[in-house]
Amino acid sequence: IAGNLCLVGEELEALAFRNELGRVLASPEFASRQLQDFLSFTSEKALSGEKHLDQVEIASLVLGRTDTFNPIEDSSVRKLASRARKRLDEYYRRTGIPEAGIVTIPLRSYLPQFEQSAVEDEPLPPPRQRRWRLPILAASATLLACASWLAIMHTPAPEGIRFRITTSRGDIIAPGLDILPEAVQLGPELLPFEEITVRLDFTPIQEAQQAGILIWDAPDRFIKLGRRFHGRNQVDFMAGSGAATTYQKIAYDPEGQSGKPVWLALRRNRNTYSAFTSTDGLKWEPWGDPISLAIPLKAPRAGIYGFHGRRDAQPATAVFEHLSTGVNFALTATDDPATMLAGGWSQMSTCPDAGQTSIRPPALLLAYSTPRSHCNFEFTRPLRKNTEWQIETRLDYLTRPGISAGIAVHGSKGTVRLVRYFLNGPSIAFIYDGHTLVGTPDLNGSPPVVLRLRAHDGSISASFSADGEHYRKLAQRVELSALGENLRAGLRSQTSTIDPEETPQSLRFYWYSEAIAWLTPYR
Repeated sequence: IAGNLCLVGEELEALAFRNELGRVLASPEFASRQLQDFLSFTSEKALSGEKHLDQVEIASLVLGRTDTFNPIEDSSVRKLASRARKRLDEYYRRTGIPEAGIVTIPLRSYLPQFEQSAVEDEPLPPPRQRRWRLPILAASATLLACASWLAIMHTPAPEGIRFRITTSRGDIIAPGLDILPEAVQLGPELLPFEEITVRLDFTPIQEAQQAGILIWDAPDRFIKLGRRFHGRNQVDFMAGSGAATTYQKIAYDPEGQSGKPVWLALRRNRNTYSAFTSTDGLKWEPWGDPISLAIPLKAPRAGIYGFHGRRDAQPATAVFEHLSTGVNFALTATDDPATMLAGGWSQMSTCPDAGQTSIRPPALLLAYSTPRSHCNFEFTRPLRKNTEWQIETRLDYLTRPGISAGIAVHGSKGTVRLVRYFLNGPSIAFIYDGHTLVGTPDLNGSPPVVLRLRAHDGSISASFSADGEHYRKLAQRVELSALGENLRAGLRSQTSTIDPEETPQSLRFYWYSEAIAWLTPYR
């Protein structure tokens, strides 16, 4: 990008092609998912400079034909291309020929072309601002396509909240509590069906060095999971209850001195607590059997710890990243979403088939039957803090016209959303309802994406990530005060009209998390 111009020359023609393609794919003529897949796939091949595309590749990647495909005997690809040509003709007969140009599929070819109008295009106006009213967005596709790239920071950078504890002498088990106050740091109370999750970067190499996460009620009443050194590297899951200590599972940690971080999770199911470990935060393994306490914890708070027992060990630093509370559907032991309602969540639906939600670890699945028109579905709960917060979800959904999905925050005055949305093609959109919409093209192929809304220094920002580590920020911000009070946040999906011929597609939410942004010493 140089000066006030977004694209020039061939890039400008490619942009016009993509804009027109987005309008075609959003039309009722191309409501069929198979037609959309064919036109999207072949257009991307054309835009990448391909000169030839054979039937075998289309049969494999569009029709999902994994068997031996013989184009001489099987005409399915040719028929699909003929249907696409016919639908393009029907589309332009209905809408007329746009000034910029049209999408065509020449005979005896599967690669679409963009035929520009004979009328000379006017220069693309420079973007004057990064805020648009919703009606302007609907009428200015080319401007949005240009400005949306300006509305995103292209240099990914690690982002997140980190906590550190340097171990010191002391322990939290008998014969007494003799740790420093900062050796145990506590955050919010954990709800009845919720977990605390963290990525722990800690390499214990001397006797009794240990750090991890815990659920804390009192100095002698807690559940903890962490790394430690006791003769060799270990991961331990244990409970303290009065004068007794329950060791549920202590086992060798082969990665303990590798320098690789470990993901840890403690899940509360009323009075039963389960432990999980992971190498990547996506695939989890149970660590031991669940622990049930004879006397329930009264006010269990999520927290972290780090100390090295009653030994003269050297201090070691533990770094805690991605520390959060919430619901990770990979860790749930039930397939009934109603469990969430018992844990402080609320469900809102204007869809008569809202019962099509289910938990199938590792995801919460939401499926709409067809046809469907204008319905909303939400799981929300109160935000713990109204001023500084950060919420996330990981969403797997192949963006299609008629459905948006993501996260939302509601207040007494307004709502913000960060969603996957079909806007001149697959997009990620940050929406302040009734006021502002900023969109940017979705990641190629619409892979699972992490969506994040964050409130900091009086404003709300939006970002997204393919790996959960490197985020791209949308430049638009919304004043936090615009939402008002009594903030609620959660998972959201909205539909308009879905093609009756479409096979219902499931939206997969892998987790909903609320970052722990503050901790206090246990005393």
